[in-house]
Amino acid sequence: MINATTAMSSNQSGQVISVGNLEVVTLKGKGVFSCSQGRIISHFSLHRQLSRAVLVIEGGEFHHWILAVYSFSLAGHLDDSRAISIDNLRPIQRIVSQNHYFVEMVPMNCTICIGSTHSAYPIAARYILTGLFEGNMEVHHDDWTAVLLANEQALSAQRISQGLKIPLEGLALQICGSGKSEEDYESCAQDIMLLLSLASGNGVSSHRWALAYSNQEVVEKWRSRAGDEIGPGCIVEHGCLEQFLQQCLPVLRQRSQEDRALIALAVAYLNSSATGYVDTRLIQIAQAWEFLATSWAPKGSLTEPENNLRDTIKSCCRDWRKAHPSADPDGAWGNRVLFAFEWPKLKRQIEALADQAGLDLEIVGINLEQLKAARNAVAHQGTLEGVDPSVIPHHKLLLNTQFGLQLLLLQKLEYTGNVKVIENGYSDHKPISHFFKPAGPTKI
Repeated sequence: MINATTAMSSNQSGQVISVGNLEVVTLKGKGVFSCSQGRIISHFSLHRQLSRAVLVIEGGEFHHWILAVYSFSLAGHLDDSRAISIDNLRPIQRIVSQNHYFVEMVPMNCTICIGSTHSAYPIAARYILTGLFEGNMEVHHDDWTAVLLANEQALSAQRISQGLKIPLEGLALQICGSGKSEEDYESCAQDIMLLLSLASGNGVSSHRWALAYSNQEVVEKWRSRAGDEIGPGCIVEHGCLEQFLQQCLPVLRQRSQEDRALIALAVAYLNSSATGYVDTRLIQIAQAWEFLATSWAPKGSLTEPENNLRDTIKSCCRDWRKAHPSADPDGAWGNRVLFAFEWPKLKRQIEALADQAGLDLEIVGINLEQLKAARNAVAHQGTLEGVDPSVIPHHKLLLNTQFGLQLLLLQKLEYTGNVKVIENGYSDHKPISHFFKPAGPTKI
């Protein structure tokens, strides 16, 4: 069996995957474009910038009906002799240049495959990561070995990404496994990228990757994915990534699919809450707390006085509807009045979620009543006006709520190391246990 690193860095037939920047990568070739109405053999050019890929075909005399076709597939070769296939190309516009007709197509919910397809298992895979620019690690789990590969352009890309607030490529993730299918590699890579997204506080994804085989062939794949949001910044410092992944990867992979999907959704909400207006960011982070609480914590209940008040209001509403049957035939007014009792139950459910984890909301600085006031003001009035910032400034409320959610997810994944904190304007680190109650968490 060949060395995996050698296979992944092979320069034969232009198969090396280098980390790109803002420049457009262009590949040219010729192939057969097939659809329900027939086939066209044509030259084409394939252009990729960041996560977006566009294919341009010479339309010739067929350009009119090409635009009327819903979907094409492509099977062909690039000028460097590598095979290329795309299952679902959608024509989007016609281009006229010097009396020549061209049609622009984009891949829709499919992967661009460059290289010959294989029935054999890969021996390694390399994912060019978007959103991760620093860190080193070598992690072993079951039959997997995962390594972060440095890149001299990564820090430059990081500065551009932070300045322009756009996701760019940085480090590469190389995974090796014995007897693993392509689907196994994809599942492992997705789990590692999810954990890196949480630790780095930045969406980590991959829009292009390569699979190496024992015959020294490399198959390159492109596909635009979600998950590359610009986030609030790292909570696990880059030097701790190896410890973090060594602890958390086995835990994540043992969780149910439903649990993993919830964690991924929470991380996406968390990272998305780092950009935009403060009011909409507060709604996003509040929603993440809410759906995790309703999924992982027992339902909240009303106190006896609250239940008595609710029963009294319900009784009054019934009497009023009997006296005025046409005023509220569907009971909408009564439901609106009773909806006020949902917040105490939800608040207690969120508190139960924090208690199960052992998270000390007071130490973290999370004020649930203020968060609810901000959420409701934005949802119903479109503004934070009327929410008193003297209780806690809106931006501080956002930062504390983000940080608390990061801590909660780290605890669920059983991380025990240090976390990054900002105190008095300076960056520092503390053991994660500092933010949890001495009694310790209840497993959730």
